[in-house]
Amino acid sequence: MKDKAGRTIKPGDIVVYGKALGRSAGMQYGLVTGVVKTRDRWSDKLVEKLQFIGVDDGWDEKRSLQKPSTLSFGDRILVVTRDQVEKAALKLLDTIDEKEFK
Repeated sequence: MKDKAGRTIKPGDIVVYGKALGRSAGMQYGLVTGVVKTRDRWSDKLVEKLQFIGVDDGWDEKRSLQKPSTLSFGDRILVVTRDQVEKAALKLLDTIDEKEFK
């Protein structure tokens, strides 16, 4: 899968992705733990999905890790460098065990 800038997304990449926060649009950080191929239930085409663990930073300054999840739309994801990530979020992402990677 490629991100919005056309870069291939791979396990270990830190990404920013769009997320609904109530009635507002938001952006959150996440760490890609894997890339899987599955059949789309509507078209039966083979599609890629990213497995990731995100940082929940909702409406206040508290930060926590979300449970592992998936992202499907590369054009709504951007790979970022470590120096582009907020310090509190980076600290949480660095606690993710590499055993989570697939």
